[in-house]
Amino acid sequence: FDQARCNDVYYIVPLTDQANIHAELKAFLNQEDELGYEYRGFVGGGFNETVNDAISRQVALKEPRIALVDDSGTYLGLNGVQYHIPGYLMAAYVAGVASSLSVGEAVTNKKLNALISLVQVHNGDELDRLDQNGVIGIEYVTNRAGDGIYRIVEDVTTFNSSNEPVKSLVSLGETVDYLLDGVRHYLEDNYIGMSLRVTSADLLRTGVSSYLDTQVAAGLIISYDEDDITCSIDGNKAYIIFSCTPTRSLRNILVKTTFDNIELSSTGSAT
Repeated sequence: FDQARCNDVYYIVPLTDQANIHAELKAFLNQEDELGYEYRGFVGGGFNETVNDAISRQVALKEPRIALVDDSGTYLGLNGVQYHIPGYLMAAYVAGVASSLSVGEAVTNKKLNALISLVQVHNGDELDRLDQNGVIGIEYVTNRAGDGIYRIVEDVTTFNSSNEPVKSLVSLGETVDYLLDGVRHYLEDNYIGMSLRVTSADLLRTGVSSYLDTQVAAGLIISYDEDDITCSIDGNKAYIIFSCTPTRSLRNILVKTTFDNIELSSTGSAT
């Protein structure tokens, strides 16, 4: 995976179902993250793996930077040829969909228009089980017109913790990656090498606020409170803390309705 370094790469998809290669990807992602370089991986299994197989892979990985895609199926290529694709190529398909979206937009509910069929057609309980265990499932949905589509159920990572959404959702983790990476580059370009003065902490604080304003306008975050930005300087090191509200994707819609009773009456005499 070293070839990803110094290239315009964010998603990495190993074209194999081998668990040891997936483990190598996990080690690479963690190593690069510690160095300040953020990447994310999509992985998948082979042909016709069971729900238990997928969950076993998830347990072995347990990594916030890796999403595991279940299901194998038949895919219609641009050349009109049908291909029987294993789970790891389904992962490449989902990663391709993710790369076509704006930063922080979830693959949840996105259609897979080139998918013709699935080998593993999971029922609702199985899809819920995959989702709850940090595995991305594919579902087939039909409407009243009789048209059917395949779509991605969720954008969960293999970390799978309801208490830590940044680590458990690909889209939210991606938002944090791009936001913090952008802040880092902005501060490096504008302030590293600056001679320290009495007002330096205020300048840094103002700079962070200016950058966050651009991200609100870009839609990456919804809002932030300028009063929550703190900056302190100790020697030649600056420490900055801020809080913000990131843009998130809608996951559930609950609809309730009530019906009013109709009362009819008739007056007058019948002829």
